[in-house]
Amino acid sequence: MTNQLTMSRPARVDERRRRGWTAQLLENRGFRLEQIDQLTVELATGGTPGRQQVAAAMLAAAQLSLRDTDDALRRLAAGTFGTCGTCSGSIELERLDVLPMAGLCTTCQYQADHQPPAGIPVGLPAVGRNPTRSLHMQILFNTDKHVEAEPQLTQQVQDTVDTGLRRFAGQLTRVEVHISDQSGGLAGAADLRCTIEARPAERQPIAVHENAATAQQACAGAVAKMRNLLETTFGRAEARQGRDTIRRPQ
Repeated sequence: MTNQLTMSRPARVDERRRRGWTAQLLENRGFRLEQIDQLTVELATGGTPGRQQVAAAMLAAAQLSLRDTDDALRRLAAGTFGTCGTCSGSIELERLDVLPMAGLCTTCQYQADHQPPAGIPVGLPAVGRNPTRSLHMQILFNTDKHVEAEPQLTQQVQDTVDTGLRRFAGQLTRVEVHISDQSGGLAGAADLRCTIEARPAERQPIAVHENAATAQQACAGAVAKMRNLLETTFGRAEARQGRDTIRRPQ
């Protein structure tokens, strides 16, 4: 059975959930500040050209994540957290659970993603946003502070998503992959969750998640679920299109 996340739009949010988002944002803010300091020192002390390039990209990603986090904290203070910055509707709880920095609901995010691009996207490492292109499909990969975004993991995730969803590349505009440690980084209690949100062209985003002992296993499981869900979604659409063609007079 496909584990699909139903994107609900509640009118009210309980205080316990709000405290959880606040704690997650503050934790991410501290992590990004520490990361920015370390990367700034690393860039100042030199190194190989390749490592300098990676460090510079990681610094840009960390600064972007910090900016988004600070924006979300300001919304919490102003009482506008969870309200879409475009349509003023509620942002889905499941989206905020995965990405509390989100400032747009899935519908408005979809519309924003389909605006004419201002330029070619720049690839960033997994610590922030890591866009890669597979035909027309953009892959964004990020992790929480308890999952080390090493280059090897980044490549494994990209390869797994690209291989598993490549056949849908012409039908997807964007795929977001988020890996988090549900155990909070406790030693010997790893419970990795991979959440994948796919954005089909001309359709609403759809999401699945999978829990496993390792990030690779969680990613593989989530990709398999997403592939099955997309096969069902596009299969039904093709069937409806076929019926419409049959009914249309020649």
